[in-house]
Amino acid sequence: IYHAELLHDEKSQTITVHVLDGTAKNEVPIPAKFVRINIKRAGKGEQFQLKPAPQKHETQGKTARFTLKDGTLCDRLHAEGIDARLVVEIEGKSYSGRAAHSHHHAHAQP
Repeated sequence: IYHAELLHDEKSQTITVHVLDGTAKNEVPIPAKFVRINIKRAGKGEQFQLKPAPQKHETQGKTARFTLKDGTLCDRLHAEGIDARLVVEIEGKSYSGRAAHSHHHAHAQP
């Protein structure tokens, strides 16, 4: 099991996701080219890709941090009646979990 921390900076309209281990305490750098947030609202779907944002201490080609500056995504995460899911691929396995803005965490399971 992995966890993910979803941070929303309203001022810069940036969403940041940190991939965490099963204890939700330690970052887990992964070689993904992106992570996705899929949003369903009123029967319509939208998909947002967050790009890697490596931190100085991470090895090349892997990161635990992904970001996207997008006012639309920020608005959607605040909207009522949405189903937002974070989708991450780790070591060839797809994980997804509900991205709850109010809790700032998504729990990803295969």
